[in-house]
Amino acid sequence: AALTGGALADRIGRRTVMLMSLVGASSLLLVFGRLTAPPAILVAVLVFAFLGDMYRPAAQAMMADLTRPEQRPTAFSLMYVTVNLGMTVSPIVGGFIAQRSYQWLFWGDAGTSLAYALLLALAVPETLASRRRAAGEAAPAHPPLGDVLRSITGHRAFLVFLAATFGVSVAYMQSHTTLPLYMQGLGLGPRTYGLVVAVNVVRATVLTVLA
Repeated sequence: AALTGGALADRIGRRTVMLMSLVGASSLLLVFGRLTAPPAILVAVLVFAFLGDMYRPAAQAMMADLTRPEQRPTAFSLMYVTVNLGMTVSPIVGGFIAQRSYQWLFWGDAGTSLAYALLLALAVPETLASRRRAAGEAAPAHPPLGDVLRSITGHRAFLVFLAATFGVSVAYMQSHTTLPLYMQGLGLGPRTYGLVVAVNVVRATVLTVLA
């Protein structure tokens, strides 16, 4: 999803990819609550994850378009903090809603994503063409995928960084997979799980701000 979203963001525009991601993922959320067959759920989750994660590289590219190089560390740090602030509230709200109805949870998630897509469509201009004009660039010639992969695999420091990131991600994702199952086994419901996740996000946000 990240490779596809990044490539499309450079070809058809950052905002276009973000809108595709938000509207596509929202459409799937509207039918999630009615799926009962495991194969259908598996396919829907796979497509949903793909569409949802296409958003990230496009949003980060737009952030880079809108800021000067010396502003980017601060801009991306602020973006990280605001995402974490949202993640502080959302698990608590989501836990309360899920305690009553998972269908409401899916509809609420779809509704907020569609509202964001509408705001993006009406109020945020595309930044790709304006960035190229400001830099005096023509549309870039995209290298073949094979050349890109050879460039990545030949960069030892980057591969070490990827391996370390993968290890951290494997540990972190247990909070979204085995932890809820473990808490369910202890008799703790979605509301308690949401509160636990929110506490962890608050900790990470505070550490980021202090750093």
